[in-house]
Amino acid sequence: MVGVLVPEAEVVLVSSGFSRLARLDLEVGDHVDQGDVVAEMDVRGDRSELAMATAAWKASSAELERLELELERAKMVRADVEQLEDYVSRAELREQRYAEKLAAARKRGPGPRCRSSAARWRRPPRGSPRPSCGPRSPA
Repeated sequence: MVGVLVPEAEVVLVSSGFSRLARLDLEVGDHVDQGDVVAEMDVRGDRSELAMATAAWKASSAELERLELELERAKMVRADVEQLEDYVSRAELREQRYAEKLAAARKRGPGPRCRSSAARWRRPPRGSPRPSCGPRSPA
């Protein structure tokens, strides 16, 4: 009797990427059950690619952290500057008001100038001549 043997099923194995086989655990005609490992791919190139990607990710994470800190510092500086601008604006306003008052006083002309504020407010004794605080301009 002569016959032909036909396998129950044929399966084509395809890799999702281009790679070499590191190990093949089958021979032609071996029985394989579902879930059995039939071959091992050479992943050395993938591992080095993964290592480079991991290093790049770590560097990017560190850069992100540095930039977040820089942003926080910039926000704090901006808040300080805004607060200082408010104080400076007030000080400049007071200075301007003082300059206006001084200019107005100078415009009114020279009045009696006393060297001491005590001389200005002390009352002379009765009957004595009025104390002079300095030269008076003619009225």
